[in-house]
Amino acid sequence: MAIVTDIRDYADDRGNAIIGTPKLCQNAKINFAARNCRVEIGDGVCLQNCSFEMSADGGLVRIGKNSVIKSHMRVGLNSSIIVGERLSSTGGGIFSATEGTSVTIGNDCMFAISIDIRSDHSHPIFDRRTGKRVNKSKPVVIGDHVWLGPQAMVYPGAKVGEGSVIGARALVNGTIPPNSVAVGVPAKVTRRDIVWDKRHLAIHAPHMFDDISTIPNPWQSQFPPFEAEERRSAGVIKSWLNKVTATTACLTAQVAIWPDMAGVAVAF
Repeated sequence: MAIVTDIRDYADDRGNAIIGTPKLCQNAKINFAARNCRVEIGDGVCLQNCSFEMSADGGLVRIGKNSVIKSHMRVGLNSSIIVGERLSSTGGGIFSATEGTSVTIGNDCMFAISIDIRSDHSHPIFDRRTGKRVNKSKPVVIGDHVWLGPQAMVYPGAKVGEGSVIGARALVNGTIPPNSVAVGVPAKVTRRDIVWDKRHLAIHAPHMFDDISTIPNPWQSQFPPFEAEERRSAGVIKSWLNKVTATTACLTAQVAIWPDMAGVAVAF
């Protein structure tokens, strides 16, 4: 067993390795309790009050550029935790992957305090009559630009679509479509076709966000925005406006054909 607190490029005679050096490392450690495990750290990564428990052979942790990790990670046999770029995190919580499964987190996500993301339930449960396992480990996939609220739980088999928001203390164990808000236990979609932004209401100007026009370059990758995300955002907005224009033209034509419908209000 090797406990590494000076986190930088590292290799030992058991085949374990650290690739990369974090930009900031405060109260962080990696515990290599097995063989042939790897921790890969991208440029600009910050590690704060976190630990990586590489508990069984063949484990992998990969952290993308400019991500902030403030949670504990446990990786089991031939399992992996993959974190994309620009993850922002408030702190606390645990990520866990075991039994050859994976937890995959996309780019530009934002996690509130005490998040629980697991591809496993930590302990096996068996059917008393058949002896078969009833709580098998399953991969977890969280898409790009997903916001997890305080104490949200994302459990085995969960898939969260890009651009979605998971409410506080919600439990996700199924599929949440993209650009949705989901709350409750188990989590259910309560709103669709949403867009959210990382700007903080109290911190970032203009401090009042009445509609999307108050946000230049929405769906940005971070504050301030990355150029690539600006181009993507502009394309999404243009496509959306074209759809609205086409719909409005269609409705106008219908009103012209049926004058008695002219007083009907249409809500978007």
